[in-house]
Parts: sequence; structure tokens; C-alpha cells
Amino acid sequence: MDQIQLVSAVGMDYIELRNLLVSLKWKEADEETTRVMFKVAGREKEEWLDKS
Repeated sequence: MDQIQLVSAVGMDYIELRNLLVSLKWKEADEETTRVMFKVAGREKEEWLDKS
């Protein structure tokens, strides 16, 4: 499988998410997506996103 380079402007590592998607682990990938979104938004402790 060719590896797609995942580049983040904020320094986020998306490799685990990619691996879950490639492995067709949809539920785990969904949970990882949520974790990544909170981390990028600086909301890991709050576990919610502000729409503003």
C-alpha cells in the first residue's frame, strides 16, 4: 500500500486515524476523529467544541 503523507499545519499526527480507516475499523476511527478534533481545538479536557 502506498503511504499518503499526512501533513498538519498544527502539528497533529493523523497516522493512527489513517491506520484505523485503512483497517476498516469505523467505530474506532470515529472515536479517534473526535479525539483529534478536541486536541486540535485545545478542548481535550472540556470534550466539547464551541461554534464561535
